[in-house]
Amino acid sequence: MKMTKEEFDNSYAQALTNIVVAMAENPEIDPKKFYNMTCILENLRLGLFRI
Repeated sequence: MKMTKEEFDNSYAQALTNIVVAMAENPEIDPKKFYNMTCILENLRLGLFRI
């Protein structure tokens, strides 16, 4: 079964959101590292690194 572009984009965005939520809920993650990783994930979500 193939995914449409919209379905892929929605799934991709949801996966990145789930990563951010999991990191935010983990007390072992340093806030500075959390901020940096969140910036990277947001750039991925916006498609800056898509080929």
